[in-house]
Amino acid sequence: MTTERRDESAAPVGSPRNSILRRILTVRNFAVFSVIHSVLFTGLMVCAFALGKPQPATFIFGFTHGVMYMVMTVACIAAAR
Repeated sequence: MTTERRDESAAPVGSPRNSILRRILTVRNFAVFSVIHSVLFTGLMVCAFALGKPQPATFIFGFTHGVMYMVMTVACIAAAR
């Protein structure tokens, strides 16, 4: 009796899991989200330092920046695997 470890990353070519991840995790999508994230971070820095922390703009930029940072980190880890 052999115990073979099944490699989950070697999903069949036509499997839904493989095709959805390949459609989402593309270099073009990472570039687009990176530009959007950079614009949000720049808006946060302008609001926080140049405009005297106006609310709710600083909160919205800060919250959106934080969420996008976490999503992009998880997406980069998933793409690297």
